Amino acid sequence: MADDGTPQLLDHPVTPPEEIERIFLDAVVREGVFPAGQFSMALPRLWSVDTPGEAAFPDPERPALTIARAMPGTAEAHGVEIDAKVNVHAAFLPRVINGSDWLQRWSVTQGLDLQQLRELPTAFGLLGDGLALAPQTGRLHRMLTIKDGDVLFLVDGSVDHGGDPSRPQLQEIALMAMMRFRLLAPSGQHYAEQMQDISLDGTAGGAQFLLPDSWMPVANDEPPPPDGALGQWILPGPDSVAGTLVAALGSAPGTAEPLESVLLGKLEAQGMQFDEATETLSVTREATMMQVMQRRGTARGADAVLLLLRANHAGVPLSLALLTPSAAEDFETWAINRRVFEIALETLRMGSA
Repeated sequence: MADDGTPQLLDHPVTPPEEIERIFLDAVVREGVFPAGQFSMALPRLWSVDTPGEAAFPDPERPALTIARAMPGTAEAHGVEIDAKVNVHAAFLPRVINGSDWLQRWSVTQGLDLQQLRELPTAFGLLGDGLALAPQTGRLHRMLTIKDGDVLFLVDGSVDHGGDPSRPQLQEIALMAMMRFRLLAPSGQHYAEQMQDISLDGTAGGAQFLLPDSWMPVANDEPPPPDGALGQWILPGPDSVAGTLVAALGSAPGTAEPLESVLLGKLEAQGMQFDEATETLSVTREATMMQVMQRRGTARGADAVLLLLRANHAGVPLSLALLTPSAAEDFETWAINRRVFEIALETLRMGSA
């Protein structure tokens, strides 16, 4: 518990290990769940699990549903006294997004007051490990997202906190379910969308990265840098462009800042204004130096963010910039664009000619 009484994420069971082994077992849930969603997780003995049937699965028509409801099966079962439940939900993802961002949005739609959120880095993006209160029901929720291809799974364990949500024991059943949750037949696909290979080729070197198929290439009025390359892509939205990505490759010897300045000048000519850049990450990978920056500003009267990558390999510079609405302006679009930028950064490979 924090000094202000806020409940804290429980990292390890508080019950002795021998008691944990006596209380919990790994329940395999196959019957009544669509094949790709079948799973196992730890539950207390004497619990029962209800499932909706194999015909129930997330898709564009029904993007989110509950695929399992677990609860005490007898009056003697562990967790009865706190009305413990563990639900497993499945959500269809039409676009790439981090599980942590999805969990934030889910909490809002479910009327939950998110107390803490931890982001867990994986090959599938940042998963969300969250703790929330439900003011209307008096329940404490411990939640974890697991992503596989275009489906995100949410393990949601909840209890009646009885007016004292800070007690760590209240999270133990949910924590055990989360720690031992396993998909029985995972696809292993990292992304919710099909990806396209993007290549920029100059006289001194080149760059490659992945971009979702939902992003469309558009003609750029600006000429490419001398002996370099230039590309621009947009994410179409319902009413307007939801995101714009510009990648500029220069020639050696050079730096990314002049390439970035050309784009900033063009945006300013269109009435957009941005603050000074702040650094969020600096790393070297396979002899490619990368610096991630961020500029906040306004675009067409709305709060906007310019996500920036300055990279250099053997003197060949690359500037990659993604223009997106801010999280405060449009959280879902921001979250999608943030993940697209991360994927480009994670998959970037540069080489000399």
